Amino acid sequence: MTISHRIFKTFESLQVRDFRFLWLSMFFSMGAFQMQAIVQSFYVYKLTSSALILGLVTSGWAAPILVFSLFGGSLSDKINRKRIIVLGEAVLFVFAILIGLTIAFNKDHWVLFLLNSMMQGAMFSFMGPSRQSLIPQVVGKERITNALALNSAAMTSTTFIAPGIGGVLYSLINPEGAFYVIAILRFLSFALTQLISPINAKILNTGSISVVRGIIEGLNYLFNNKVILLLILSTMIAVLASYPFQLLLPILVVDVYKLESEAYGFLISLIGLGSLVGSIFIAFIGKWKRGLLLVLGVFISAISLLLVGLIPNYSVAAILMILLGLGNTAPMTINMALIMDNTEDIFRGRMMSIIMMQWGLMPLGVLPFSWLIEQFSGQFAVLTMSIILFVVSIYILFFNSRVRDLD
Repeated sequence: MTISHRIFKTFESLQVRDFRFLWLSMFFSMGAFQMQAIVQSFYVYKLTSSALILGLVTSGWAAPILVFSLFGGSLSDKINRKRIIVLGEAVLFVFAILIGLTIAFNKDHWVLFLLNSMMQGAMFSFMGPSRQSLIPQVVGKERITNALALNSAAMTSTTFIAPGIGGVLYSLINPEGAFYVIAILRFLSFALTQLISPINAKILNTGSISVVRGIIEGLNYLFNNKVILLLILSTMIAVLASYPFQLLLPILVVDVYKLESEAYGFLISLIGLGSLVGSIFIAFIGKWKRGLLLVLGVFISAISLLLVGLIPNYSVAAILMILLGLGNTAPMTINMALIMDNTEDIFRGRMMSIIMMQWGLMPLGVLPFSWLIEQFSGQFAVLTMSIILFVVSIYILFFNSRVRDLD
C-alpha cells in the first residue's frame, strides 16, 4: 500500500455521508461545550468573586453524568439514537438562549449557571452513548477504529479553537452575545444530526422491556464478557490516573515552575496537540495490533508523568506534554474501538454509558491526588500517577494476553 493511498485511507470514514454529518455535528457540539466552559467560568467568577462557587459551577456536570449515564446507555439501545442526540442538542440550545437573555436583562444569578452546567451533564449522559454507539451503525465494523480516531481528532481540535474564540467573543460582544453564538453552534449540531439517514439511526433489536431492566441486562452482559470488562476497567484506571493531572497542573505551574496562567494555557495546548497527533496516527494506522498500541500509549503516558515528577523544569515539561497527550489518546480511542468491535450492537449504548461514567468520577479522582499534594508535593502526586499507569501497562503486557493480542 502506497503512502498516498494510506493517507487517503486515514480519512476514509469521512467518505461516508452520514458520518460526515455526525462528525460535523459532534464538532459543533464540542465547540459549544469548550466555548461555554471559558465564557461561563469567567463570567461566574466576575459575578461572584468566589472560587468555591466557580468550582461548584464548573464541576456541576459531573453528578448528573454519574446518575444518568446508565439510563442514557440503556435508552440508546432501545430507541432511535439520532432522536436522542437531536433532543439533547435542542434542550442545550434553549438553555444557551435563556442564559444569554438573563445576562442581557440583568436577571442572572450563579445558581442559573449551576443549573446550566448540570443540564449539560444530564444531556451528555444521554447524547454521549448515543453518539458513540451510532458510529458503527453509520460506518460499519471495518471502519470503527478509523471513525473513532477521526472523532477524537475533531474533539481535540475544539480544545485549540473554541476557548480562544470564546474569550474573544466575551470581549467583543459581551457574555450574553457569546452565549447566543453558543446557541448557534448547538443549532448547527441539531440540524446536522437531523440530516443523518433514518435507516442508519434505526435500532433493529430492542432486547429488553424497560430501561431499568436494560441496565441490568447491560451489567450482566459486561460481567459475562471478560474482554470488554478488562478493557473498560483498564480505561477507567488509566483515565482516572492521568486526566486529573490536567486539573492539578496549575499547582505545578505556580509552585514548581514559578510561572503564571499563560504558561498553564500553553501546556494544556501542547497536551491537545499531542492528542490530535495521536488521533490522526491511529486513523492512519487502522486496525493493526491495537492491543499492543494500547499498552504502548499507557506506557508513554506513564513515562511522561514520571519525567515530569522527576525533572522540575518548564521547558522539559512542555515537551513531555506533547508525549502525554499522545499517550492519553490510546486508552480512549483504541480502547473504545476494541470495546465497540467486541460488543453486540444492541449493547453498545450501555457499554458506552459505563465509559461515560468515568468523566463523572473525574472530580472524585482528583481528591486523592489533591491530598497527596497537600501532604507531600505536586511532584510526588505526579509520580504516583505514573506508577499506577506503569502497573496497568505491565499487567496488560505480561498478564493479560486477551487484551494484549487484540488486533
